[in-house]
Amino acid sequence: SLPVTAFQDYLRCPLRFYLKHVLRMERLADTKREMDALDFGSLLHEALARMSADPEMRVCTREPILERFLLGAVDSWLEQHFGPSLPFRIEVQRDSARERLAAAAAALVQETLAGWEPVLWEASMEMACGSARVRGRIDRVDRHRDTGRIRILDYKTSEAADTPQKRHLASVAEETRPYAIIEV
Repeated sequence: SLPVTAFQDYLRCPLRFYLKHVLRMERLADTKREMDALDFGSLLHEALARMSADPEMRVCTREPILERFLLGAVDSWLEQHFGPSLPFRIEVQRDSARERLAAAAAALVQETLAGWEPVLWEASMEMACGSARVRGRIDRVDRHRDTGRIRILDYKTSEAADTPQKRHLASVAEETRPYAIIEV
């Protein structure tokens, strides 16, 4: 079985895909002085998952309370992963995470007031894709309390979000390997 995110690894470089996903090799990082992009995304995802898992916080309509909860989740995650005394670079990254989650708290309160409530978060899924099994995780599924409509949220930590079409159906670059080209 294969995580859905591994497809991009394979298309970039089959050898690195093999080393990472088949042999499970990892880069040794026992002296980290700052978070990489994966760490930063994990930090934000964890804070939002903790919020969704808390029965009071997932329906909270008071921005200061929700913000305080999310920022506390950031501090807890950082202490667990980097200890109580953070290097300066991680303090800067913490401040960036806090700013993003403060903005998220404001948006989440508005969405809750508009009737959206999380019903699933960090939900694992698996499906057949030919002879392979593809695994993935859904960040959050909301249901509207009045209409019953469902929506799926995929958290992103980049500065600017791409649409799914732009991200996954981009034009083919000249150096793209033939096995990585598809037509839709």
